[in-house]
Amino acid sequence: MKRLLTRFAPVAAAALLGMTATLFFAAPASADRFGTRLDATEPVRICPSSGCRSVGTAVSGSVARSYCFVDTYDLIFSEGAPLRLGFVPYTSLQHESQFTSCDDIGFPTSTNGDVNVRDCAISSCIVIARISAGDTVRQFCRRPDAFGNIWIGIFNLDGQRTGFANSTELNGAPHVGLPSC
Repeated sequence: MKRLLTRFAPVAAAALLGMTATLFFAAPASADRFGTRLDATEPVRICPSSGCRSVGTAVSGSVARSYCFVDTYDLIFSEGAPLRLGFVPYTSLQHESQFTSCDDIGFPTSTNGDVNVRDCAISSCIVIARISAGDTVRQFCRRPDAFGNIWIGIFNLDGQRTGFANSTELNGAPHVGLPSC
């Protein structure tokens, strides 16, 4: 019995140390994404405000994935608004249980210069915003185009705008744990 305890103690100590380290040195959290549907037809907006530009309309009953919230809006990827990333009022979603702030979630990234943000994940899509060098940006999902380019669904915390940026223009993108949109 004494021999067993002598061998077990170092293993138990190492396991405890490993669990403690993960609590203090965990990687950035990925988005707390969940599937939902739209209860009402809503414009999908580039920022969390009714005064922001719409990038499409998500029709009632269409599928969406909710990532986070800002005020009374959820950031969603909508299949009903031709594959757009944007904000809708949380009350228009069937599952109104998003408790993760967009300020606290997603994978951080940066740029070396100004980057165009587009309304969809294709280079021919409309430029709806720009990321300036040094802006605080979060990655939420990735989407390939027909040419093999990877587009990143981002939220610019400094400009409060969302959309897609080409992964080649973002440092460390796509993040290893970044899910598809």
